[in-house]
Amino acid sequence: MSARRNSPKTNITLLTDSESYTCIKNNDARSKIFEIVDEVVSVPRPESFSGLETSRYLKTSMRKFVKGNFLYIDSDTIVCAPLDDIESFPHELGAVLDQHMPLSQSTHAAISRLHIVKVSGIKELSKCESYFNGGVLWVKDSELCHKFFNDWNNNWLMSRSKGIKTDMPALMLTNYQNGNAISELNGVWNCQVWFAANYLPNAKIIHYFSSMGDFTGGYSRFNVDLPEKIKKGEELNQQDWELIKNARNAFPSPNAIITGDDYEIYRSSLCGVLRALYRKRRIFNALEKMLYIVRVIRANIIRRSNG
Repeated sequence: MSARRNSPKTNITLLTDSESYTCIKNNDARSKIFEIVDEVVSVPRPESFSGLETSRYLKTSMRKFVKGNFLYIDSDTIVCAPLDDIESFPHELGAVLDQHMPLSQSTHAAISRLHIVKVSGIKELSKCESYFNGGVLWVKDSELCHKFFNDWNNNWLMSRSKGIKTDMPALMLTNYQNGNAISELNGVWNCQVWFAANYLPNAKIIHYFSSMGDFTGGYSRFNVDLPEKIKKGEELNQQDWELIKNARNAFPSPNAIITGDDYEIYRSSLCGVLRALYRKRRIFNALEKMLYIVRVIRANIIRRSNG
């Protein structure tokens, strides 16, 4: 809906699997998407594949299902501007770095490294620092891109056999095998809300990561509220459309930009433990109260000593 509203002349293709297509077609609310898109490409779901696996299968093999040059966009996104000028990007294959930074600086560097080694056997971090996010991809209808996607699909199937069902470790391996074929797109094309303060003012596509549960950078209204409303067959009202129109400013208050040492603390394993504890509010609140008392006592001791 946001793509059609912001880029009305753009041709929109919906790529889906056969089971999802039937589910959409047989539901009055969901089938309204057929009024928005220009084309539907339905691909048979591979036998025994889950929905998650099917989505990765479609993504890694989509070059053979979709004709012509295309800009692939994940569904957990909001389009904020016209998309037509992507055609001026001079390279055959384009993507934005995951979290807008080298892999070694990302919040999930440790886990990503483990997955990369398991999938590819590459242990030298320097070879995979350009770790691209697969949420937005510029793909030309070229021999290079057809080969790239064939390799990516094969690498993902191998990755799946090893228990890693996400597509980005296989994407990294494929890029490495193809001589770093991916060229870096400007971050405005895949503005990943947690880490995108530099790109938000001019964002063309905001990516809020529905797979991250509660940690959607404050974009839960896009992740939960609006999809649930559409599923129930409710029409979006003016307030909903204003939210979509002003998606660059959809952060709740309070919020903070985290940089420097604070960012290193944020991405630490210790902070991960705190996030897990926060879900168990009673334990978290008890620890917080204990630390608050310690801080008060320390402040009083310092005050008296400075007497």
